[in-house]
Amino acid sequence: EGKGTGKGKGKRDAMGREKGVEEEREDSGRASDVHRRKHFHGAIVKVLSTVCPERYLLKMTNRMINGMLLDVYHRIKQTWLHLHDTRCDTYPSNDTSKDLGVQDLQSAVRLVFPEELANHAVAEGDRAVEKFRSAS
Repeated sequence: EGKGTGKGKGKRDAMGREKGVEEEREDSGRASDVHRRKHFHGAIVKVLSTVCPERYLLKMTNRMINGMLLDVYHRIKQTWLHLHDTRCDTYPSNDTSKDLGVQDLQSAVRLVFPEELANHAVAEGDRAVEKFRSAS
C-alpha cells in the first residue's frame, strides 16, 4: 500500500527525491538534455580549506557565494562579448578580430570591477596564465 508513494517511507537522496525513482525527462530522455548549471561549489570549498582549514561552510552559505560568483562571471562574460562585438564591427577586415582575446577580457574586468580590485584581478590573471604556460 505505502510502497513507492514517496510519503517518507523510502530512502531519499540529497534533493529529497525518493531513491530508485527516475526523473521524467522530455524528448529523448538523455541525461545531456537536462539543463546543467555552471557552479563553483568545489572551488569555494577548496579555497576556504586552503585559507582556513578549521572552518567550514553551511550549504546555504555555499549557495549564496556561488550565486554571487555566477553573477560576477555573467557580468564579465557579457561585457567581454560586447567589447568583442564592438571591436569586430570597428575593424571588420581584420581576420584575427573574430578571436576573443586577452585584451578584451582584461578590459571587461576593468569595466566591471572598481579600479584597485580590477588591477589586482588582472595581475593575478596574468600570473596564473604565466604559471600555466610554464607548466606545459
